Amino acid sequence: MNKEEKEKQLDSDIKNHSDTKQTLTFKIPNHLERKNVAYYSIILDLETCKKALLRLKKRNREIVRTSLFTTVIILYGKCFTDSSSSKSPKLELDCFENSDNLKTIHQNLMSMRHNFIAHRGETEHEYGKAYFQIFPKTMKWGIKVGLQRRFSFERKEIPDYIELVDYLLKIAVEKYEKVGSKIMEHIITNYDNPNSENKLELLNNVDSELSDYVMNLKLNKND
Repeated sequence: MNKEEKEKQLDSDIKNHSDTKQTLTFKIPNHLERKNVAYYSIILDLETCKKALLRLKKRNREIVRTSLFTTVIILYGKCFTDSSSSKSPKLELDCFENSDNLKTIHQNLMSMRHNFIAHRGETEHEYGKAYFQIFPKTMKWGIKVGLQRRFSFERKEIPDYIELVDYLLKIAVEKYEKVGSKIMEHIITNYDNPNSENKLELLNNVDSELSDYVMNLKLNKND
């Protein structure tokens, strides 16, 4: 689906949500929503990290442990990195200015992300050695590689990573709510002066009289 199709799908999903059916719901202009959407995405990524960590406390097959381990590192790292083109907000290192212990755990995760999972760098989590072999009977030769690779967190580490994620979830929610308050303040402040950048689009209408009142609030104020 292209961007327009995705937006239509989201509009439909929100419009038909059980909570939305009881509200007047407006689409927030694009230039206002970017930070709010970004922090909401961070919250979902951290919640997925926590679910994966909790699952890793249970017994799983190696492929499942590897998948969960990789998921945690990739999604966690995503919360602290961004694309130079999107310039979306992200979590910063100053989140840990009052917690050296959590900062150390964070740096361990980011090191795994940069040097082990996302890129093939120098890391203690993967070590390989190549061997030259000759089969005397056939005189065939080949190269054999031995590789030791980490595929999960140690069980005793998991509570520390869960503590880290819970700590950051609280910060992300606070940022999300703060940005949301600024959006609401901007909408209310500029309601009397609608333009192409501030105009609100009504997505659903649960009460036509109330909708008319809200949409014509400027006229009512000037009476």
